[in-house]
Amino acid sequence: MVDCRAHSLLRYVAEGDIKLSKQGSLSSPLLNTNIPHHQGGEQPSREWQQLRQIRSIGDVYFLSSEGSSSWNDFTLTKGASLRQWQAGEPPNEPIPLRPLQQWLPSADSMYSSNTLVEILGWSEDNPDLINVRTFTSNNSDPIRITSIIRNSTPLLQGGASFTTISPLQALGSYPRRIFLAPTSKHGRAVTHIYLPTLYTSTPTDVNVNWLPEDFLLNLQILGPFEIYSDGSER
Repeated sequence: MVDCRAHSLLRYVAEGDIKLSKQGSLSSPLLNTNIPHHQGGEQPSREWQQLRQIRSIGDVYFLSSEGSSSWNDFTLTKGASLRQWQAGEPPNEPIPLRPLQQWLPSADSMYSSNTLVEILGWSEDNPDLINVRTFTSNNSDPIRITSIIRNSTPLLQGGASFTTISPLQALGSYPRRIFLAPTSKHGRAVTHIYLPTLYTSTPTDVNVNWLPEDFLLNLQILGPFEIYSDGSER
């Protein structure tokens, strides 16, 4: 049915000499376009993408304070296949915040330069506030490419956080996206820190799955089971 409707639309467009486009540059992809992990190329590339929570076009570019956008460069990484999603010019829009992103705050945030901020979600009581958790470098020095980020106790309450603040307090005006290597016994190494970017705190429609992609499939294989709660309301 969907294919039939799409075919009819394209035929109508062709006969009426109508051009289909979206708001913004005709050569720019849509900001919230999902980047599915199963289309990320070979297994190492998919795992690299998953570990860094790269899920949409908004995760692969930045927008400078002057209003010019550029693609993040993944050429020399296992995420090089992401280039297929970086066609044309990047969107000329602020980067949307979403859960599981990790940021290096700018100087006007409430955090010091040795702190990494991870977005957990928006406050249910006040949508203008976000829930965050923080990590620090293992030597308390400012975070840079050579830094190791201390490990954190895994979340047990589905993203519950004791820190609910405004995006400006958490990130400052021009934070930088930061990507980490997998966890080791010493912590997580910083692999990429991109240039400062403008961002928007308006919640997006991008679906965020806190569980591995094959979790539900494996769950079905187990057969009947019972679920127990830790009593958290969050």
